[in-house]
Amino acid sequence: MACEDKCVKVFVPGFVFAGLIKEAAESERISDGFLLGEHRTKICNQISDAHHIGVELEKELILHTTIQNNKSFSYYDNLGDVFEKQLKAIFKTQAEMVIGIYFIRKNTRSSLSLREKSIIKNMLHTDFFCHKFLLVLLFTPHYESNKATHIFSYKSFICTENGVVSVSTDIINLGNLGNLEMQNYALKSRLLGSESNPRSQYLKLLQEEFRDRFFSKTGSVALADNTYSLMYRTLFSMKELQEQIQSSETSILELEELLNKSIQ
Repeated sequence: MACEDKCVKVFVPGFVFAGLIKEAAESERISDGFLLGEHRTKICNQISDAHHIGVELEKELILHTTIQNNKSFSYYDNLGDVFEKQLKAIFKTQAEMVIGIYFIRKNTRSSLSLREKSIIKNMLHTDFFCHKFLLVLLFTPHYESNKATHIFSYKSFICTENGVVSVSTDIINLGNLGNLEMQNYALKSRLLGSESNPRSQYLKLLQEEFRDRFFSKTGSVALADNTYSLMYRTLFSMKELQEQIQSSETSILELEELLNKSIQ
C-alpha cells in the first residue's frame, strides 16, 4: 500500500461521523454501506520566498450522508464480484452522489481485506459508478474481553486503478470555537449558505433529500397544493349545495302558491 496522499483531503461532518460510530458500536460483526457527497479540485500555487515552486492539484472530498445496507452481500458476493443490477435498484436517483463505500469489521486489522479490494476494483469498473476514484472508510472497533474499553479505529483510503492510498480525514464540527475551524465548517458543510443568503444551502438540501415528500413537481410545497385543492373542492361543493337549497326554496314557494289557489 502506498504512503499517505497529502493532496487529497476528506471532510466528514461531526454528526455523520457520530452516526458511523454508532453503527459500528451496534453492529454484530460486519456491516457496510455507501458514502454520499461531493468532490472538488483546487489548484494550489506553491510559492517560497525565493521563487515559484510549482502548481499542485488538491482534491477535496466532502461527505454529506451515508446509506447503510440492510444486509451484507446485498450487492456483491463472497469473491467480491459486484452486481450492477442491485446497485441500480438501491440508487434510483442518487447514483451521481455516491463517492465511496464503508466497511465495519469488529476486532480485525485496520487494513483492507482481499474481498474488499476486489469489491473496490469491480466498483471502479462498473457503469454505475461515474467517478475515477473511490473513497473507502474502514472502521475496526476493538472491544476488550471485560468490555471496559472500546477502541474505535478507522482509516480512510482513496482507491483508483493505480492502487490504494491512505488519506487524512478531518472531522468538521460546528462546536469548534476557533475562527479557522468555524470558517472551515462554513466552507465544507452544505447546511450553511452564504452571508447574503444563509438559508440557501439548507433549502437546497431539503429540496434534494425530501422533494418527493414535501414538494410537488413544480417546486411548490405539496402540502400547500393539497390544502388548496381541498379548499377548492370544498368551495365547489358548497356552491352546489347553495344552488340546491335555492332550487328547493323556489319549489316550496311554488307549491305554497298552488296550495293557496286550490284552497280558494
